[in-house]
Amino acid sequence: MKQKIFGCSVLLFVPILIFAQKSVPGAIDIRKGEMLYKENCAACHGINKKILGPALPAKAGLAMDKIDPTWILKWVRNSQALIRNHDTTATRLYKEYNKIDMPSFPQLTTEDIHSIGAYTLKESKRLDSLQKIKDIQHAVIAATKDAADPVNIRSYFTMTHLIIFIMTMLVLFTLVVILNAFNIITFQLRKDETELRTLRALNEEHKSKKNHGRHNL
Repeated sequence: MKQKIFGCSVLLFVPILIFAQKSVPGAIDIRKGEMLYKENCAACHGINKKILGPALPAKAGLAMDKIDPTWILKWVRNSQALIRNHDTTATRLYKEYNKIDMPSFPQLTTEDIHSIGAYTLKESKRLDSLQKIKDIQHAVIAATKDAADPVNIRSYFTMTHLIIFIMTMLVLFTLVVILNAFNIITFQLRKDETELRTLRALNEEHKSKKNHGRHNL
């Protein structure tokens, strides 16, 4: 037994851009499109999100630029007729959405459908922009929280302290090595100086003895 869903717009797959290009200038009324969407479509089709039917306008899962706009008009006005005639696209959609019949809207004119399509496209772009702004705000808030997180702060200071400790130890080690080298060099110089003085003293003593022996002769 087929399920019937009443009050749903059949503007499931309106190829907005094609309609806008082929419609008569001045025929599209976005305000009227908004009113018609809310009266006939909103219960089943969200802007950019699925409800009972696919999302409007451009996320219905179809190649929008490859759909004949006249097919959309037929689908909106009598989707069941397309299904009975074994239309490939209509049959696929019918099966994909649990064989729920979409109510027919023969009272909607071509201009009405164009207007609904123009409104859903405009609203889709507006919602996309708002979502991008929200995403940026959430990213900023998350980054701020991470920066202010005590755990992260402790980790930062712990790492900083570790780096300072390592650098301090390297400096101290370098100073110890330099000081030790200085002490070794100083000790060696003093030793050399002592030996030099001893040699000078022995040399003077030797000269003194030699001179004394000459005087005795």
